[in-house]
Amino acid sequence: MLVSAIVFAPLASTQDPIAPGRISKLPTIGHGSLSGLIAEVKERLPRSGSEGFVQPSAAEREAFTAAIFTALNGGWPANALDALNYETFLLADRNFAQSYLLIVEKQNNRRGLGTYIFNLRPRRNIALEVPHPLFDLNTPEQAAQIFQEIGARALFISGTHRCANAALSPCSPAGSSACNEQTRVSDAAHFTQNFFQAAHQATLNLRAPPVAMSIHGNAVDGLPDVVLSDGTRRSLAESALVNRLRAALRANGASAGSCNLAADGVTQLCGGTNVQGRLSNGSTNACTAEATGSTGLFLHIEQHINIRREPAPLINALKEVFPVGN
Repeated sequence: MLVSAIVFAPLASTQDPIAPGRISKLPTIGHGSLSGLIAEVKERLPRSGSEGFVQPSAAEREAFTAAIFTALNGGWPANALDALNYETFLLADRNFAQSYLLIVEKQNNRRGLGTYIFNLRPRRNIALEVPHPLFDLNTPEQAAQIFQEIGARALFISGTHRCANAALSPCSPAGSSACNEQTRVSDAAHFTQNFFQAAHQATLNLRAPPVAMSIHGNAVDGLPDVVLSDGTRRSLAESALVNRLRAALRANGASAGSCNLAADGVTQLCGGTNVQGRLSNGSTNACTAEATGSTGLFLHIEQHINIRREPAPLINALKEVFPVGN
């Protein structure tokens, strides 16, 4: 599938679509800006060692996928989400003159399953994903800024610190540079049985799936400020989406390298173990098997702190590579 050929044309939802006249009837949340909401979400996230992640059942994950699919199609899945301890709100951002549908956990019996935000008038068919909102400093704030600046379709933020729980993830590989060199079930990028992965599955169920961008941070010396991959280390042509974004970043003054461009020689932080990337790329088992090919529907973005704090080069590059309506 050629991502450049995907035209953003969401299906009309058959499950309680939010018509313009109904938007004002949605319950509103007590924030006048998305940035204010993100600050509150971060403050409430269970920290390392908290045991704050509670694994949902297979039936709950299936129901959540269906609810997120409805939201992605412009619907209001309030009844389905109520049974999953979630509720929906409208946020009207006064700074951007934009409205967002929020799907958030109820205050009681929180299970660390994440926050899901939908643009009611998206301009680009992109879903931003933040799997490590506390461990990867400033990634929620950066992703929210990108989401608003480019008019992305959705923003998903996982529900805990990646080291919140002691239980180990069965997904491969077992090692990690975090959490005492262990991969935990609370790490949304390396465990499949959570709502974050269920939401990612929902994006792939759409007729025109958005490109999912997994936003990460790293402090590895010797690497470019931005390391890109499509979730694999396959060498691709310069015309591939991941390599066009690399070129646009460089043109905007950022140091960037691609795991999918042999000339760059980048072999670290390529996202091959990311379970959302594996799912997008058609792995036979996203938990245990790396993908053997790529679809162009996933971008793994590793960044030094300067880009996370000042994302203008990335925002400008995304605007150039993804024209409005794509």
